[in-house]
Formats: sequence, C-alpha cells, structure tokens
Amino acid sequence: PDNGFAQSRLNHAGNPLIQPGFAVQTTGASSDVLQWLSLNQYHHPAGVPSIAVAVYPPAAIALAESSLSDEKLSLAIDVMPTVESSTISVAVIGQPPKGITLRKQVSETLEWDAYGKGERIRGMGTVGLPGAHSALIALSIGNINVQRQWFIDPTLSQNIRYTMSHVFDNGLVKIRERLKTSDSRAFEKAVAALLFISGFAPQLPIADDGPDIVGVTPGGQVLLVECTLKTTDVMSKIGNLVSRREALRSVFVREKRANKILTVLVCQSPRSHIPQSDIDLAKHGVLLLTKENIENHLVTVQNPLDADEICGRIDTRLRELQTG
Repeated sequence: PDNGFAQSRLNHAGNPLIQPGFAVQTTGASSDVLQWLSLNQYHHPAGVPSIAVAVYPPAAIALAESSLSDEKLSLAIDVMPTVESSTISVAVIGQPPKGITLRKQVSETLEWDAYGKGERIRGMGTVGLPGAHSALIALSIGNINVQRQWFIDPTLSQNIRYTMSHVFDNGLVKIRERLKTSDSRAFEKAVAALLFISGFAPQLPIADDGPDIVGVTPGGQVLLVECTLKTTDVMSKIGNLVSRREALRSVFVREKRANKILTVLVCQSPRSHIPQSDIDLAKHGVLLLTKENIENHLVTVQNPLDADEICGRIDTRLRELQTG
C-alpha cells in the first residue's frame, strides 16, 4: 500500500492522460518557488508540507469505451498526439486459455483518429475471443509496459452474487456512484453491497451504537467495518471500532465462541490524504482501506470471491504491519 503524503496536485490542462510535475518538501528557502508556481504554502499539522504531482504515461486504455461482450472485445486506446501510433503495442489474452487461439496482438488492426478537439488520438478495434469470459489487455509503448487491464463479460460472470447485482444495477453503476457520494449513509450501503458481492453476509445495524457494517463469512469469521468520508474522522472511527470489537469479543469469550473478529476502516479519500500510517492503525488492530483499494477491488468482483480467504489476507496484512 502506498503511504505517500500529498498536499497539493498540479494538473496539465485537466488532461487525465498526462500530469507532468515534481515532488518537493518545502522549506523557508523554497517560498520563491511556491510563488512562481502560484501556490500557497500549506501547513499540515501532521508533518512537513509537500507538493505531490502524479505523472501518467502518454497512452491509456479508455475503460469506459472498452468492453467484453458476446465473445467480442471492443477496445479503445487513447494516446497523446506526440506519440507515434506505430510504437503502441496491444496484446490480448482471453480466459479460459485455449492454447494460443485466445492470444492476440491487435495493434495493427486498430483504426486511429483524432479525438476530443485534437487533444489526443484514439485507436479503436474489435477482437473476436470465442468462448472467453474474461480478457487481459496489455498496453505497451515500445518495450515499456504501460497498463494492464482485465475485462470480464458480465453475462458470463462466475460470481453468482455479481450476476444478481448486475441484473438490477447494470455495470454496478449505482454502487460506483454511491462510492463517490457525499452522503455517508449511501456510502455505507455501497460498501455493504460490495461486501455482499465479495461473499459476505453483510448487515447495516439499526442501532446507533453499533458499527456501520457487520459482515460474516461462510466460515463464521466476523468483519466489523466503519466507513468515513472525512480524513479528520479517522482516529474517532478507530476508537469506535476498537470499543465495539472488544465488546463483541467479550461476549464471544463468555459464550465460548472461537469466531475470529477483524476490524476494517473504509475511507472514501485517497491514501495520500490520510496522515496516519498503516502501522499506526494496525497497532489498534485496524486495517485501513482507501479509495485505491476500493477501485482495485471493483476490478475483481466479477470473479468468484471467497470471503474467508479475504479475511485471511486482512489478518495476514495486519500481522505484517504489527510486526514491522
């Protein structure tokens, strides 16, 4: 997990493909640099102010315009105008594997044209993948790997919970919207929906003194979840999780139950916006999940998921953080 600490972000004309820049730690001697960049120095109580700038490659898979359906992969690749399309390589691997029949190089079949007022060039094409329920796209510039992305045919998903959710929420659009909402209750419902798709039996307790979400695995492991939209709420949420975990644990001990209890804090913000370290939270027995973790998990939900295995990975990660 990325423990970077970002205070400010510079974008290149709002272009999502390329955001050139640099990262510095500001000192008294660097105030002239900040003025030159038209930035105000920001004093964060958690540490030294810094400027973090994301730099993305000049080529990317257009996720919204790419999909796998009816054994055909529709693919769109966006590149900056300064990039020669001849240097772009796109490899496709269909699953389940059938020898080399579902392994294809498709760069030469893409049709390129200007897109978005000439801000970028888009290459589009369709690839037949007979019998494939998923496909891995590998995008390269020259001999440098740029991006890998899985696409899964929702009609052939092997996760029955995803299929049920997809029927009533095509592409999980509503869940994705609520994961970005400013309504805390809607955010909690979206996280609970993801837990359901991931194999948990989730509950949103009605009682005010309970955790936001309780998830139970088929093997009887219990996951207590607190959700937050604000980075300032992190420590208070940790306190709530710890007190509720210990209250439940005392009942389990009294009733001689051996069910494992794990605690997770799900924060809507990017990891870089949270000053506390993963190690600090793990000292309280709490694993932090952020925007990046949610986005990465959304890529996998069409595959069969084992809630007990997920809890096992959470437990392992906590132990790693606790032991250094």
